Amino acid sequence: GFCWWFAPFRPGGPAVTHGENMIRAAAQEEYSNAKVVRLHHFGHRYAKEVESSKDRISYHTGVLIEWDHGLYTTIVELAWRNGIGGYGGKSNWVEDRDSDNPVLKQCFPAQLFQPYIEDKSEIRMIDIACKNEVEFVQYLNKYTGKKGRFLDPSIKTSLEPKAEGRTRKDIAQYICNRISHNIEYSEPTTMPPRSGFNCQTFAANFFGFMTQTKEPCFSKLMKMVFTPNHKPFTTAEGV
Repeated sequence: GFCWWFAPFRPGGPAVTHGENMIRAAAQEEYSNAKVVRLHHFGHRYAKEVESSKDRISYHTGVLIEWDHGLYTTIVELAWRNGIGGYGGKSNWVEDRDSDNPVLKQCFPAQLFQPYIEDKSEIRMIDIACKNEVEFVQYLNKYTGKKGRFLDPSIKTSLEPKAEGRTRKDIAQYICNRISHNIEYSEPTTMPPRSGFNCQTFAANFFGFMTQTKEPCFSKLMKMVFTPNHKPFTTAEGV
């Protein structure tokens, strides 16, 4: 299971579940019947004091989910395999990232602490304290700057969901289905550009699937070669 979900607001305490365990855990959550009410396709560059020419065209993208309970939102992103475990359990989406023992690190399963792999992928779901789009933008702005976490963050598209399944369990199932089809990772800045499996193609496809639209990729480079493909979210490979 090359996917995991960090749930820091569980009544029983923060926890990380991974693979198909996410589906079982989602069905048992306090707000298991909560439904997605809005999605936001966003992107940003990573904060660096000195950017290379490649850095200036490299955007990481994801999708923010708003729930009808209005208590928190969820980040959905695809990135390097073991990218969090390989960096000591630190995530830009966790407020205490720079503490000696961030809460995500405390919850992370031991088997996920592995060196990161640049040509393999994983999908992450992270519940964050921001309750809506306004608070999410405030979070982005708080950590924007060359010595922060983000550069040039923006929300590209915001829409209501149209997919039939919209519960936490449904989202977990869609993600498990999707990662079963492809675990590779190819840089979105590869020249000449090609439509590989990376954060931009995943975010555009997941947003498009959930909203039933043909959402384009975030960057101009990837837009040229991207073809939407929503089917892998509905059926696991080999099923």
